[in-house]
Amino acid sequence: MECTVEAAIIRGGTSRGVVLDLQVAPGAGPQRDQLARALIGRNAVDGLGGGTPVTNKVVLVGAGSVPGAELDFIVGNVSGDGGTVDWSGTCGNMTSAVVPFAAVTGLLDLSRRRGPIRLRNLATDGLVDVALPGGGLKLGEVGTEIKLTTSFLDPGGLVLGSTLPTGRARDTVEVDNETFDFSLIDVTHPYLFLFHAQVIGDRSLDAPATAARVESIRGAVCVRLGLCAHRDEAAASFAAVPRVVLLHPEPESSVNPRIIAVSMGQFIASVPVTAALSLAAARMMHGTIVGGGPLGGSDEAVVHGLSGSVTAAADVDHDGRVRSVSVERTARVLMRGHITV
Repeated sequence: MECTVEAAIIRGGTSRGVVLDLQVAPGAGPQRDQLARALIGRNAVDGLGGGTPVTNKVVLVGAGSVPGAELDFIVGNVSGDGGTVDWSGTCGNMTSAVVPFAAVTGLLDLSRRRGPIRLRNLATDGLVDVALPGGGLKLGEVGTEIKLTTSFLDPGGLVLGSTLPTGRARDTVEVDNETFDFSLIDVTHPYLFLFHAQVIGDRSLDAPATAARVESIRGAVCVRLGLCAHRDEAAASFAAVPRVVLLHPEPESSVNPRIIAVSMGQFIASVPVTAALSLAAARMMHGTIVGGGPLGGSDEAVVHGLSGSVTAAADVDHDGRVRSVSVERTARVLMRGHITV
């Protein structure tokens, strides 16, 4: 039966998504997935998505339900065909949309606000501190761009249980008689780091076979992790865990590497925030293919994509524990209204 829900469309960093109150949405399960599909649509013109991994986002925001967290949120990533909805992990860009939504809808009163606002990610139970330069008093205005700093606290292993889910900083996987080097890093969200030269080489990114090759490698790693029984099942069961980053060129020769990110089977020109955060941490983990040097420290990484760059900071102790990762983003509430689903 057709109905309407009140929601907002918000740009967070280089992503855009539909944001609505957590109480409006059904509980976790098929009905919530159905709502996300209806909001985003089956293709680029059927809904509010746009048909790309950076625009097919649904964010649910609610009042904090545990002591110490003022807001709860969860991000759903919807595949380009509208078939798969993945609520695991997070989206670093759309995390910056949570506080603006809460401000324009009255979930959060910023009139006397001082200090950072603490969020809790319902998918990972991870905590995020959001700092608002100048107090963020313009957050309640639709159309006003606001700058925020998001700091993800103790972000290692929130999805797969360990910062290094395979137990090694650098590993290999064999697919169709080829061996590929990789590092799997779970910091804010799991990322499979691969060498562009090994995986892509001279192949065209526009060729369907190239995306299929990347997915086969990702699927094989999913099997290694016990997420699925066969690599072909990964796209349906764990479409966004892990996401893939292709390091190009090999970063031993570059302090601030260039990357191509892959999410839900599509190559992304921009740099996903969570990819930059994971990469910043991996650079300070000895032995990773990201160019990990001596263990521990605090540093920034400028990560370059095909259409821009992201500066991310990481703080890693000498035991390999990631204390925090942070990034500065902008967000803008594009519109509010009632959406027919």
